Amino acid sequence: MPLYYSRPQITALKKRLKAFIERENNVEVLLQYESLMCPQTDQKNDEACLADMEKDFEYLKGAPMPCCFTEKELDEVIRKSEKSGWVDDDEIKAFEERWINVG
Repeated sequence: MPLYYSRPQITALKKRLKAFIERENNVEVLLQYESLMCPQTDQKNDEACLADMEKDFEYLKGAPMPCCFTEKELDEVIRKSEKSGWVDDDEIKAFEERWINVG
C-alpha cells in the first residue's frame, strides 16, 4: 500500500466507495459499513433517544392525524410531489442501469 495518495487517487477511491454504498440494499450490510466508517456513532444512544421520543409523544397515540385531505386535495399534493422530482422504482432502475454502464 502506498504511503502517499494523490488527490485524484483519493477522489477516485471516494467515488468507488460512494457507488458501492449506493448500490447496496441490505440494511444489515449498510449498518456494518456505518459502524466501520463512523465509529463515533453510538447505536445505544440512538436507541435511548428513540425511546425518549416515544415516551415524550405517548399522548399522541390514537390521536387523529393533524392534517386530512379530501381525495382531490390529496391528488394535488401527490401531483406536486411528483413534479418536485420524486421518481418511481422503474425510473430509478433505469437511472441505475445508465449509471452502472457509464465508462
